[in-house]
Amino acid sequence: MELMHHFTLAAPDFLASNETVARMWRDAIPKLAFSDEYGCAMHGILAVAALHLAFLEPENRSMRLITATAHYDQAVRIISVMISNLCKDNCETLFISSSLIVVFATASPLLPGNSGHQNEPWSLPEWIPLIRGVHTILKQVWNWVETGRLGAMLGFRFYDGPDRLAEEMKKIFGNLYRLCTDTSEPDPEEIRDTDISSTYFTAIHELQKSFSNSIDAGTSMVSLMFLWPVSMSDKFVTLLKEKRPRALIIFAHYCALLKRIESHWWVDGRAEYELVRIERSIEELDKWKKWLVWPTQMVRG
Repeated sequence: MELMHHFTLAAPDFLASNETVARMWRDAIPKLAFSDEYGCAMHGILAVAALHLAFLEPENRSMRLITATAHYDQAVRIISVMISNLCKDNCETLFISSSLIVVFATASPLLPGNSGHQNEPWSLPEWIPLIRGVHTILKQVWNWVETGRLGAMLGFRFYDGPDRLAEEMKKIFGNLYRLCTDTSEPDPEEIRDTDISSTYFTAIHELQKSFSNSIDAGTSMVSLMFLWPVSMSDKFVTLLKEKRPRALIIFAHYCALLKRIESHWWVDGRAEYELVRIERSIEELDKWKKWLVWPTQMVRG
C-alpha cells in the first residue's frame, strides 16, 4: 500500500501534461490496476513507484531497487503474454503497463551510483524499442483507447505544418542534411548508397519536426520525447545499432531535445548520459567532432 500511496501522490506531477491527465494518474489508473485480472498495470505502477523512491531515499536505495526490479520483471513477463491476446477488454491495461515500463527503462540507468554505465560504449537505449513497441500496440487499439476511460491521454496533437524553427535552428538542421548528402564530408562512400543517405535524410526531417513542435506551448514536452523514436525507420535503427557516426550524430542532436525535458526525474541526466557514450563510441572522433559542437553546447551549456 505504501508504494501505491506514493504513486498516487507523486505520479501526476511527473507523468501528466495537464490537470485532466493528472487526475487520471491519481484516480482512474489505480482503479484500473486494481480491477486488472492480469496484475500487469499494478506491477507497472509499483515498479515505477519503488524506482522513484530509490531516487529519493539513498539510505533505502538497495531495498527499493530490488523491489522495483521485481515488479518490472513481472510486468514485462505479463505484457509478453497479453500482447498475443490483444482485445478491447485489455487494451487500456496494456497501454498503461507498457507506458510505465518505458518510464522505468528510461530512468533505471540514471539511478545515482550507476554512473559506471556511462563509461560503456553506446548501444541502442532499451527504452527506444520499448517506445516503438508501445506505439505499435497503440496503433492497433487507438480507437478503443481514445473512446474509453483513458481517451484524454491521447488528446495531444502535433504540429505538422510549415517549419517554424528560428533561423539559427534551420541552419543547424541544414548542416545535418549536408553531413548526410555531401560527399566532400568524411566517409563519402557511405552516403553514395542512396538507400542510406535517404534514411538519414528522413530521420533528420522527422527530428526537425519534433524540434518545431517543441516551440508550441500547447504541446506536451514528454510526448515530444516519444515522437522521434516512433518515427524512426527500421533501417535507421539498424544504422544506430551499427554505431554509424552519422546516425550517432543525429541521435546526439536528439539529446538536445531530451535536455529540455529534464524537469522530470525519470529523464533527468539522460541527455548527458547518452552524449558521453556517443563520444566514446564514434571511431576517429576528431573527424566528426565539429558535428557534435551544437548538441554538446545544448546539453552541457
